Amino acid sequence: MKPVTADTIKVAQKRIADLVAQQCKDGQQTKHLTQQPPALAAMACGQFFGGNASQWKQRGLHGTAAALSILAREVDYEDVVTGLLAYLERRAVCDNQDNKTAVAPGFDQRWWDDENNVIKISEVLRSLKHVPNKSPSLHKTYSERLASAKAGNLWPHFLGGTDPSSPVATAFAVLAASEINNHREAVQHLYSEYDRYRTSAQFDPVAPAMRILILYCLTFRAEWKNLDKDERDKLRNLVKQEVAGSGQLLWTKSEQTLQYNREQVNHYLHVPWQLYLLALQAVSDPQSLYAFRTQQRLNTICDLVKGSGFHYGGSNGHLSTRTNGILYDVLEAVRDAMISSPPTSLTRFKERILWFLGGRVGSSIIGFGYVALGFGLAALFDKSNGLLEFTFAFYGLVLTYVWQWAVRVWKAPTF
Repeated sequence: MKPVTADTIKVAQKRIADLVAQQCKDGQQTKHLTQQPPALAAMACGQFFGGNASQWKQRGLHGTAAALSILAREVDYEDVVTGLLAYLERRAVCDNQDNKTAVAPGFDQRWWDDENNVIKISEVLRSLKHVPNKSPSLHKTYSERLASAKAGNLWPHFLGGTDPSSPVATAFAVLAASEINNHREAVQHLYSEYDRYRTSAQFDPVAPAMRILILYCLTFRAEWKNLDKDERDKLRNLVKQEVAGSGQLLWTKSEQTLQYNREQVNHYLHVPWQLYLLALQAVSDPQSLYAFRTQQRLNTICDLVKGSGFHYGGSNGHLSTRTNGILYDVLEAVRDAMISSPPTSLTRFKERILWFLGGRVGSSIIGFGYVALGFGLAALFDKSNGLLEFTFAFYGLVLTYVWQWAVRVWKAPTF
């Protein structure tokens, strides 16, 4: 296993971007757009990319926002970024929903739910931050729509709806906010919700994922260095607790699915909480990225991206655009942390010991350890309780334990 570096991560990010760009250009979801005016050259993205996803017409804000967020940070896809912005600016026309009412032929309720979904509005607004000078009017439109959806100090799931406020929608809205000091009441509410989910953890199966989602949105609502020092210390401690409390759950690939409703229609949100936690580690404790187990996870992620692609079991092998957009963000946070905080001498020394014990070179230790253990036990049973025999036995026991521990770490399942 080779150490994962900032360059390794950049290669993985480029692989994601290449596949997403290809989907935006060649997929049926773009070819079936209504291009008005004809020279509009709008592009969109759907729920999935790669493989046979190019044959699907489905498109929406989740996928388009994720694609824009990814490709706006790459230098090779200016035309695709322009096409995605054109789609967002004239989405109703492109999707034949312009001036449609609930009684009009061709009215698509799911499309309008998509358009008024606070989480999706927030994701579009956040993606637009990567193109600040290209579409100020679009940024203004989505900012105003998000502000108008606010009910009191919090947000419900849908603009103009009657449903109560939601910690999930509020978390995404806070993440998309442009000012650190905006929405102070909402920020305090999210901290209260975090505490509530800690209290209900043993009774609520979604509590761990909700806590980490809230921490992620609170942490990344602004640059880490721009957050107040006391809040940084608080978040750092909470992240450490979550990492310690997650235990073996960190080493099996899983995500949490949340369900919410509007007028008896079910909507679903997938929360890749393990990825969020990795990003939180990157900003709150950059040196933890060089830990043996974290390097294992990063290695596995990069290998998946370069191979069949990163996906969860629930997607039936399809590559989720939104999940990979989140993964791109997480890898960006990890890469930035590695560049700004290279491993210290102590970190290098400690991790090289683990890498040695877990590698092939370390395999010779176990033979010597067992020989020493056997020799010492034989001498003890022969009632020759000399210092030399005891030393061999003790050394053998310690060495064998260290080896077995290192093997468990080395062979532990990762995603």
